[in-house]
Amino acid sequence: MDVILLHDVQKLGLRGAKVGVTRGYARNYLFPRGLAVQASLAKEKELANQLKAFESRDELQREQAGTLAEAMKDVAITIKAAAGEENLYGSVTTSMISSALTELGHEVEAKQVLLEEPFKKLGTFTVPVRVHRDVEVEVQLTIERA
Repeated sequence: MDVILLHDVQKLGLRGAKVGVTRGYARNYLFPRGLAVQASLAKEKELANQLKAFESRDELQREQAGTLAEAMKDVAITIKAAAGEENLYGSVTTSMISSALTELGHEVEAKQVLLEEPFKKLGTFTVPVRVHRDVEVEVQLTIERA
């Protein structure tokens, strides 16, 4: 089944792309979440007009994200957590990192902090933060014993 993506879908495609997916995936995941519509000529024309407007808004957002990334380039945050000798009793998650960045005046959501898994050890780490789909910045994170 061919669908047109209304939003970027990871590992599937970018907004406005026409992709082939199974009927079940479209019916049970993409359509209910508003991520795609069934492809037709009328929908393609309608979405082409919307895509032009989206691209102009996206360019403005990319410029703002570039400014934010430049401001965050040299940011270093410190999080204090309960720990034993070397390992934390809990873990440092994306929400903890995003709230620490927000306290410093950088509006970042937890989903923008890119971690494969939460940190469970003391030390200094480099954390990638995606402020826009095309703009990514690395922030220094130090985890200390509380």
